[in-house]
Amino acid sequence: MSDTFKIKTNTIKIIFFSYALICVLLSCYVALIDGVRLRSRYICIPLLIYLIIRLFVMPMHIRSMAFVLFVIAIFLEILIVTISKDGDLQTLMSNYGIMITAALFILTHPKDIKIILGIIRIMAYAIVIANLVLVLLYPEGLYVSYDPFPMWLSGNKNAMPTVCALFCLFCLMHSAICDKSIGMVDITMIGISLYISIAVNSITTCVSLIIAMVFYLLSLYNIFRINRIFTLFGIFIASLVASIGVALLNVQSNILFVRYLIENVLHRDVTMTTRTDIWTRALLRIEKSPYLGLGNEYSVLRINLLGYDSTHNGWIEIIYLGGFVCLFLYIALLIYVDKCSLKLKNTYMYSCVLSFSVFVALRFISERPMHGAGSICVIIFMAIICCIAQNSKAAYIACEVKRPGKKQNVATII
Repeated sequence: MSDTFKIKTNTIKIIFFSYALICVLLSCYVALIDGVRLRSRYICIPLLIYLIIRLFVMPMHIRSMAFVLFVIAIFLEILIVTISKDGDLQTLMSNYGIMITAALFILTHPKDIKIILGIIRIMAYAIVIANLVLVLLYPEGLYVSYDPFPMWLSGNKNAMPTVCALFCLFCLMHSAICDKSIGMVDITMIGISLYISIAVNSITTCVSLIIAMVFYLLSLYNIFRINRIFTLFGIFIASLVASIGVALLNVQSNILFVRYLIENVLHRDVTMTTRTDIWTRALLRIEKSPYLGLGNEYSVLRINLLGYDSTHNGWIEIIYLGGFVCLFLYIALLIYVDKCSLKLKNTYMYSCVLSFSVFVALRFISERPMHGAGSICVIIFMAIICCIAQNSKAAYIACEVKRPGKKQNVATII
């Protein structure tokens, strides 16, 4: 009787967690029809209500709650500035509402991280393979939206391969929490993501994923004592320094090695496909309100002022939205997550932390991962790290279902 109850309980969990993950990921990873992403975010409301009730019934540990409080503080700072500047409140509240919902969902289910990552793995298979098929069938793009670039299932040529790569890294996290190293299925998924990046001419995504996997292997075998040299916080700060060098000091033009790397290896011009022009305009705008930022402006206004609806740099985007106050809060969040990551005892998991950090930090230099699709993956990644670190024993307990003759691990199967 108890075994049957466990099976039914785990089935209910799988169904509910699938619904929850679809809620927080659907609006960011399905971009087929204009407006669908914004409207689909309303399906998160029942999930958010459930999480709020759960918080009152089963309060989180104060150390786990700290992560959510950091995210809420960043949101409130940007919200106040956006209201004062008469900016785009609807998009801001929907984006950060999903981010907060995703963080709460992860942190309120510390014993079920394996199942959650298992479901994300299945979603990864579906999303990566679907994008591969669409790239093969429609190499020039499935459709064209307000974005001048061709679009596929998960966005344009920059967003779509980034989404695929992030999901592949989640597959590595699932293997790690099951105490396994990278497997053939993971290698195949990463290979498909690399092919997609090359096929749509997103070379920076391809290079970022390759470097991330190099860090994964170096960390896995602790070559050059890399686990003692590199940390999550250090990698992101290196990304910040690189952004300062590229955006302010123009090192890509002044240093011959960097120029050779951009022009001959990445096959880009020194403006990084006009990104430096966008950064210059964005920095001039930031000078008007450097401490509090400009808030979440409407896309049409951004296009008129910057030439594009994005600053194409994660760090500039943070300062643009919330000024140096927001940058300080985000760095404080990174310090907290870094402190949690150092508590991880699983070598496979820490290797995933470094590879994930490297990939996102590199994308920070040329994109804005803390917006839309990338933001949800980054928040889920950070929340999982904090959850495992604060609940290390609980998070590694497998949900066992006893079957006649043998014992199976539901989380591993998923």
